[in-house]
Amino acid sequence: MKKLITTILITIFLINTSFSQIFDGIQISGDFNSTLEKFKSKGYIAEDTSVYGAILNFKNMEVYLFKTPKTNKVYKAVVYLSEKNNWADLKSEFIEYTTLFNNKYGGKTQESEYFKSPYYDGSGDEINAIKNENCKYWSYWASVKGANYYIGISRYSKIKIVYENNANLLLNYQEEPDLF
Repeated sequence: MKKLITTILITIFLINTSFSQIFDGIQISGDFNSTLEKFKSKGYIAEDTSVYGAILNFKNMEVYLFKTPKTNKVYKAVVYLSEKNNWADLKSEFIEYTTLFNNKYGGKTQESEYFKSPYYDGSGDEINAIKNENCKYWSYWASVKGANYYIGISRYSKIKIVYENNANLLLNYQEEPDLF
């Protein structure tokens, strides 16, 4: 009976960690080379690959795939959407994606929405605040079905979305302890 319960718990853990992060229909958790090929088959262009992962471009977005150094498992994907040149469009896109993630993953674990003085929402100088890193707009969902998710406004005036696979992130820490 104890063995059966252990088997069931391991199966539930594997299901939750293996199938939770999907971006553009592709799992962010498997073998790096096969994941890279899946992105390429959808039209993504690999601009650069290295021992750390790959940079892909597709339409008006960039995708950074990160892999574990020894087992070559994808542990993170960082997506940058297209640059916005005005605050209203950027804030609207941020709200759109955080609402989408709230509906999909539940309430945020943490969030921040503020400007450092002398900047403020409505000042007309929000884009400069962003580029000078005086604006902190981000939302974070921790440990949702074996994954972490982040949405923020980057200093490049782009929405940044991060998908992390917790099991493979831990594997990365184990494989490269000197980096952390």
